[in-house]
Amino acid sequence: MERFGLIKPDLSVKIKGIVNREILKSLLKLAIRANSLSEFEGKLKQLDNC
Repeated sequence: MERFGLIKPDLSVKIKGIVNREILKSLLKLAIRANSLSEFEGKLKQLDNC
């Protein structure tokens, strides 16, 4: 995640474990639009709850 610098290892593992291309595309768009890493993580958690 170039935009936010270093990220927590658990977040990296979670993202690397996603194989669904559509979800990965959505996460890329989210990473571009998020104002902070915290915002990105919060929205990623929302995806987990779906």
